Amino acid sequence: MLEFLSDIHRPLTAAPVTLIVVVVLLELINVARPSKIVAAAARINLLFFFASVTLVFLTGFLAAEKYHALSLSEISFHYNLSRLLIIIAVVCAAFCFAAKNAVKGKLSFLILYYLSLCLMLFITVYTSYAGSLVTKKGCEITCASGFDRLKVAGQ
Repeated sequence: MLEFLSDIHRPLTAAPVTLIVVVVLLELINVARPSKIVAAAARINLLFFFASVTLVFLTGFLAAEKYHALSLSEISFHYNLSRLLIIIAVVCAAFCFAAKNAVKGKLSFLILYYLSLCLMLFITVYTSYAGSLVTKKGCEITCASGFDRLKVAGQ
């Protein structure tokens, strides 16, 4: 079971990227044309984003244990970005809650919420694409038995 979870890490990385883009787009729509339904959809997608980031983080941790041919610094940087993303997601959710329920300082919390969303978008895209261990560090995806498998080049 753990081997399967480590093997699905790379395909799962699409979920946080997609969800954070959806959240940002929904928030932009909500700024242009405020709607309770759009705001609720953004919060629900933010919750799914947090769940998907956590799942990707855990499967990535398992994949790093399985494919230890990469240097510790390469995996450590990727791991620390992912850990930072989880922390910012919690802070972002707190700002979202505060912006919705604050009596005073509502605008400040809303600005902090939007800034944390932008930061999460940047880190998510950077971790998934620009800082990818797959494209930059010698890992590749091969198809085996119908499942995507992470494989370190040369093994």
